[in-house]
Amino acid sequence: MRFTAVAISVLAGAATYMTYAQQRGTESITGNWSVHLSDTAGKLRLLLERSSGKHHMNSSNDVPTTQLAGLSMDQLNSNAGSVVHFQINREAGVMECEGYVKSGGGGGVFHFMANLNYVAAMQALGYRDLDNERTFTLSLHDVTTTYVRDMKALGYSDIKYDHLLAMRIHGVSPEFVRDTRALGLNTSNIDQLIAMRIHGVTPEYVREMRSVGLGTSSIDKLVAFRIHGVSPEFVQQVRVQFPNVTPDQLVAMRIHGVSPEFIQRMSGRGMKDLTIDQLVSLKIHGLAN
Repeated sequence: MRFTAVAISVLAGAATYMTYAQQRGTESITGNWSVHLSDTAGKLRLLLERSSGKHHMNSSNDVPTTQLAGLSMDQLNSNAGSVVHFQINREAGVMECEGYVKSGGGGGVFHFMANLNYVAAMQALGYRDLDNERTFTLSLHDVTTTYVRDMKALGYSDIKYDHLLAMRIHGVSPEFVRDTRALGLNTSNIDQLIAMRIHGVTPEYVREMRSVGLGTSSIDKLVAFRIHGVSPEFVQQVRVQFPNVTPDQLVAMRIHGVSPEFIQRMSGRGMKDLTIDQLVSLKIHGLAN
């Protein structure tokens, strides 16, 4: 009886959206959802899946419980279980979710309907090729018209669709841009901005590196530092013996595993006057294992 009720609820939801889509002159996008408790307080782990023709999508994110309008924690945690119907409302559109939850988890189907006012506003902002699929993806990552306008106001006047998504996914916010610019970094290159966020080049990291004398304004060097683990602590440790170590040498040391412990070990073997380049060479050629 339980699964019959779920099936009836899901079919009813699908029929409702087919009618709504016909009235709006557009189509809904359909897929599957599942949800369970997150390790982060006040959030749920939401998984979305769909496969339609050439479009295949899997998305997993922690979302605030407040974003799942109509789904209560009492319903989710109930040991008795219940059929549910809730919404995820974004500026780009609404996702109606039908299904069943019990004991902290559940699943069902979703139907996404684009907000035609949003599509029109995005077209006015230069995004004239937004079909249902692209609008759905923008909704998933909550790309709002306010976000686009804010980024344009900061000088990013022609952000391509793929860049726009990547910026939003990796957290390139207007605040992040302003904070990095305040440090004197040239953030005009969108790919560099995204790389900074991916690899954790935060304003705090830049300030910490400057505090140990690495005041570079090269975003590429800062990203390389983060990729290879050049931390303020590592810089301080190396400078005890090599006060004039260069940024490129620091990166090379991390790439090849020339650690402060390795330097001490070589010194203990009587090799006390080796240069950084010589230490790196020893590691590269496997002469100091």
